[in-house]
Amino acid sequence: MTETTEAMKGKFEIERDGGVSFLAYETDGEGWISLLYTEVPPALRGRGIANELARMGLEYAKAHKLKVDIVCPIVFHFLTKNPEYKSLVGIRGYQPAKPESTQL
Repeated sequence: MTETTEAMKGKFEIERDGGVSFLAYETDGEGWISLLYTEVPPALRGRGIANELARMGLEYAKAHKLKVDIVCPIVFHFLTKNPEYKSLVGIRGYQPAKPESTQL
């Protein structure tokens, strides 16, 4: 079994047994990371890889002092089983656009 794990721009990836699984994310440059969705190849499902990806994303947020916006239901489910990460989760709510400077 070969395995690689890495965080690339926009994805946390695990390569295992010839398949690549990932958790897609976005950062906003203002201290937030959105954990969007996971994809695990059918042949690798049921091995806990999605949970590993969720942990990777949350550990990344913790290490970089980011607040987490959870969109992915897998990450949400992982959080219910691992409450030690709950302090990372924030509530964004509506953020109005920043006004542009205008010249008169």
